[in-house]
Amino acid sequence: MDDIKLTYIPDSHGFIQVFIAAKDGETVEAWFNAFWNHNATNGELEWVFDNEASFCSNWKRFTRAMQDIFLFMILNENEDAYKGEKGGAMTRAKELAKAKIDGMEKKDGSMRYGRVGHVYSMGEVYTNDEKAFTSGRNAGE
Repeated sequence: MDDIKLTYIPDSHGFIQVFIAAKDGETVEAWFNAFWNHNATNGELEWVFDNEASFCSNWKRFTRAMQDIFLFMILNENEDAYKGEKGGAMTRAKELAKAKIDGMEKKDGSMRYGRVGHVYSMGEVYTNDEKAFTSGRNAGE
């Protein structure tokens, strides 16, 4: 999981928008499929850039998916490595998932509005010699 960077934006209802950034879109899509397969989301992948996309989840589903992903990675590497140990490979998978989640950067989801100019900074707006007409001259003369 070192080939991706995970960040998130939380909302006030317990949901999170998880962002996956990688060297290319193919890697992002592969990791999204892993999260989908481990039930972190049932939503769509929303592309932000060519190499970054996001999906919606909640902490419970996302944490469980991370644990399962790390468990499968451990077992694929060496399925006998944790035989006979209490909790098996799941204990290590939970540790790795917690470390990865704790290392996730929280993105700032607030909107920023700046003042571009003063409301009256556009100058005067008027139509077809309206200024001349209102100053006492006839518009057609």
